[in-house]
Amino acid sequence: MQLIVHYTMSTPASHLIFNQGRRMLYCLDEEMYISGVGYSYHYFLDEAKDRTFEFKLKFMIDQADEHGKAAYQKVYEEYKFFLKSKNKDSKWIIQTNILKRDFEKLYDLTIKDVGSKLQITHGTSTFRELHDCKKVVFYGVDDPNIVGKRDTIIPLEEILSLKIADEDDIPILFLGNEDYEGKQLFDTEIKDILAKDHTKGYLVDVFQFPYLQDVQAAQLKAITFELSKEIEPIKEDLKKWATLALKSSNPKEAQQFFIKNLVPIIENKRRTVFQINAAKDVCSRHYPNFTFHLQFGELPIDKIWEYYKTYKHVTEEEFEKLLKLKEQNPTKFTRRWPVVFFKTDNKAIYYKQEIQDEQPKTRKTLDI
Repeated sequence: MQLIVHYTMSTPASHLIFNQGRRMLYCLDEEMYISGVGYSYHYFLDEAKDRTFEFKLKFMIDQADEHGKAAYQKVYEEYKFFLKSKNKDSKWIIQTNILKRDFEKLYDLTIKDVGSKLQITHGTSTFRELHDCKKVVFYGVDDPNIVGKRDTIIPLEEILSLKIADEDDIPILFLGNEDYEGKQLFDTEIKDILAKDHTKGYLVDVFQFPYLQDVQAAQLKAITFELSKEIEPIKEDLKKWATLALKSSNPKEAQQFFIKNLVPIIENKRRTVFQINAAKDVCSRHYPNFTFHLQFGELPIDKIWEYYKTYKHVTEEEFEKLLKLKEQNPTKFTRRWPVVFFKTDNKAIYYKQEIQDEQPKTRKTLDI
């Protein structure tokens, strides 16, 4: 399976979906392809160190409040004037160098704060390590807010229309239907896989996990190594089911396969991660009463695209491009696709998450 996760910073969807959800997906020991919040965010600290002074000034202006913006903008204008001036006396040069040195210190504190927040909310340093191990891939998509080193740019509609699919690696889109307060913004229709109406779709609770937000890369690898052995039979059937969902000419065939082959074994495999040795300490700490779910199922393509628009993972323009694909090839885009959904069983986790995410802020000032 090729697990595709597209998530943007501007979304109203909770970052808990993205951080906890990706960790759960990683434990399935399948390839994960991440777009939206991709390479530049995960390598933020490294890239920030090598920036020009002018870039750092612009970055600080963007990060600052209204008062800070005015102060930094003044520094920026004076610095540009300094660079253009041909006659610089020694006193002016010394004063400018002192200002630059103090500003660099302030910039370093700021990017550390931003980097710490990205790790808390998006697990960036953790997934950077997993990316370095070739288990996670970052898809580059067009984003005017991203600067610096990028992966190869791929049009977003190619990702969300599954043009990246190949014979050996069936793509499954990852979705999460909860905002920052745990409220659902998207109607997932029916969840009963035994329903006769196959057009509306279904979702079935297949895997359950403990709280993994603070689990680092090394332990995630250990959990994945042990868990993947235990769930291999069900994963093989999931791959066969996903293949049918994408390629079968019979719209009911994947659902029938799921009922016949997966439903009978799900109950025995659903909570496997809670029973393996590598996850015992994780299960015994941090919110033991909260369980997180991965639900596999099929949803109509229109509903999937509507989801991406509702959660602002795609712009209006990108959404229109997807609809044009359907006009051009109605046979391909009037069916259901396999998806995996993130779900929490207790919305109180979002209030606890707010408390955990609060971090003491470094006091950053610059005497201008």
